[in-house]
Amino acid sequence: MRDKKHWYDGYFYDRIIAPNQDKMFSVIKNFITEGASVIDVGCGTGRLCFRLADRCSKVTGVDLSSKNIFTANKILSREKFNNVSFIHADASGLAEKLIAKYDYSILTYAIHEMPPEERTAVIDQLKIISSRIIIGEYAVEKKSKFWEVMNELVEFSAGKDHYKNYKLFLSSGGVNYLVEQSGLKIIKEVINNPVTSHIVLTAV
Repeated sequence: MRDKKHWYDGYFYDRIIAPNQDKMFSVIKNFITEGASVIDVGCGTGRLCFRLADRCSKVTGVDLSSKNIFTANKILSREKFNNVSFIHADASGLAEKLIAKYDYSILTYAIHEMPPEERTAVIDQLKIISSRIIIGEYAVEKKSKFWEVMNELVEFSAGKDHYKNYKLFLSSGGVNYLVEQSGLKIIKEVINNPVTSHIVLTAV
């Protein structure tokens, strides 16, 4: 199985990068009904999973980085949530690995770093294992020039291929194009709150 390795995975991601996503995570949490089961694909070090633990009956985090999953499990051993677990897995073959079905699948800041040909393939996997898909990504039209520049710097620092995929994601139409190509239906949508973000709750 592939093991994605970013220089910032693990402790650095947990302390420096992940906290910047907390506002988005608050919006996403409000999309989810009490007692639901959730799978967070591209979960990083599990920050959203831990935030959802008090609302959901079951939360599973999945990431392609073994370093992120190691860090998530280390945090879990301290926090001791009995309804949270983590899996090191490739999202492109996720439906074959999981027996359980989930009420919601979540993708936050994960789809933009994938090559274009992988994006709908991953969504197709999530359509098999869940009835609702929440996507949180960069907005194509950003309301803040400062944060637009900051986004560019962060994505550029992640590496050549990562940055290329990020630019292709935005130039192709971002979240709206992905939803259309995947045959999903938008139920709720929040754009630029938090700034430069695009969040959708979709039905399969």
